[in-house]
Amino acid sequence: MNVLQRLSTTVEAMLHDLFDSAERKNPIGMLNQYVRQAEKETEKVGKLVTRQYELKEKIAAELREVEGKLAKRMEQVALAEATGEQDLIDFTQAEVQAYASRKALLQQSYDEAAAEHTKLEQQFEQMKHRLQDMKVRQLQLMSKENVAHANYRMQEVSSKQADMHTGKFDDAADYIDRLASKVNHNYEVTTFERRLAALEQKQ
Repeated sequence: MNVLQRLSTTVEAMLHDLFDSAERKNPIGMLNQYVRQAEKETEKVGKLVTRQYELKEKIAAELREVEGKLAKRMEQVALAEATGEQDLIDFTQAEVQAYASRKALLQQSYDEAAAEHTKLEQQFEQMKHRLQDMKVRQLQLMSKENVAHANYRMQEVSSKQADMHTGKFDDAADYIDRLASKVNHNYEVTTFERRLAALEQKQ
């Protein structure tokens, strides 16, 4: 089992453990801690995936370089054979064999690295989806906790109002009524004054 599979299994197990104990003290705190851990691990894995891509590209660069050298040595074999000088022929043929072996090794390494990179990318995407699912569950739990707090507060206020003859809300309502009455009275007085002033001007 590779590092991504182990990490994904660990994250899943952590999530199951969390919701098995959701009724225990401070479930939001536990969930936040798990999400932070999962984010850190996902970031680490992302760096490993990037590193694997870089290694694959380095192998590809080495392969291209060896292919170029092999092609050059093969041309030199033909030149050496044309001269008939055995030492040159032996040297260039040995070089061709060496580069051909290295090319085969690098090609195999590249194929393996490319396949592993593709696999890692797929697993990394699955891991990111699991993290997003965990964040959705986090929001769900936070929402439920918030509703529970709001209901508790409303019940507490309603209970206090029932126990008191005039609560804070009643006092506020009475104050607003008195203020409205005063404003209306002042408006009426001002209106009467304007009408009387108009009558005086007509005389």
